[in-house]
Amino acid sequence: MISRPPIRKTPHRRRPTTGLAVAVLCLAVVALAGAGSLRAVEADRAVAGLAAASHGGWGDGPAQSTSLVINEIDYDQPSLDTAEYLEIKNVSSMSIDLSGFDLTFRNGATMSSTEYQRFNLSAVMLAPGGYFVLCGNAANTPNCNQDVTPDTNLIQNGSPDAVAIVNTGTDTIVDTVSYEGNTNGWTEGTAGAPADTFIGAEGINRCPDGNDTNDNAPDFVLNANSPGAANPCVPTPTPTSTATFTPTPAPTDTPTATETPTETATPTITPTSPAVQPGDCNADMAIDAADVPALVMEIFDGDGMLPADAPGGTFPGDAVGCNPNGDTAVNAGDLSCETLILFGQPMVCVVP
Repeated sequence: MISRPPIRKTPHRRRPTTGLAVAVLCLAVVALAGAGSLRAVEADRAVAGLAAASHGGWGDGPAQSTSLVINEIDYDQPSLDTAEYLEIKNVSSMSIDLSGFDLTFRNGATMSSTEYQRFNLSAVMLAPGGYFVLCGNAANTPNCNQDVTPDTNLIQNGSPDAVAIVNTGTDTIVDTVSYEGNTNGWTEGTAGAPADTFIGAEGINRCPDGNDTNDNAPDFVLNANSPGAANPCVPTPTPTSTATFTPTPAPTDTPTATETPTETATPTITPTSPAVQPGDCNADMAIDAADVPALVMEIFDGDGMLPADAPGGTFPGDAVGCNPNGDTAVNAGDLSCETLILFGQPMVCVVP
């Protein structure tokens, strides 16, 4: 591929409007409207825009859309513009038949913002929250729903230019986006959306996705392309606010934790119960038949054979009571001794 500097469509400069120019252009607009060259909506907006311009300002643009919005535009790529597209989003709660709408592309270099391109949208029922992509070359644009011509340089590069959705039934503007400045009569707000760079995978899109505040400048950002999908908006402001609240935990630590030692209620647990006798394995202060199964459970509860281990395991036996023969292990010997104790012969089993 031959390396050459990127070719950009030359942006047009707006010349200052004089009173005479405004008057002449008004007459031209009226003449064109009478001749049927402009639709009623175009003539009305052109006249409104010229009137505003004669007072040093611009028209306010339509109210924010609650049905369809222009959600994303990529109009500039390196060298020739071969992957241009525009994405529409249905921000309403109902499906919308797109065949009742046109996309009109406006040249901001003229005071009347002349239309240089118009497409009727395909007969598609666009679901709530759904996306529709119109492109110049479907081979270069993922998720393209309507491929139109020309394949290259489909959308003008601005400074400024605009594109709008028009309801063909009522001849009213549903949503309009001016970029790289004010396009007379076709701008929401006062400044227009930011410029698209000629980086391949980058364009201008709404952030948050689908959000329309009726002001092109804050509604659009330069962002990564996502035709046919939600715009990849990253909410940066949130982390900063959390940092402010960090000092507050420090004062909460002041409640003196020294008061906890006063809970010297531990001595209260010390009252030792009457001494458990050898053979009273379940420590119920009675040597009886219940101690035999208690001793069996103690032997097999997995806490070790030492008398000191008796309180652990699955059965909390008594260290003295579960070792009636007084040796160093709780085992079958103690079971024999337990039986002898129950039958009145405790001394026979005691280890000397």
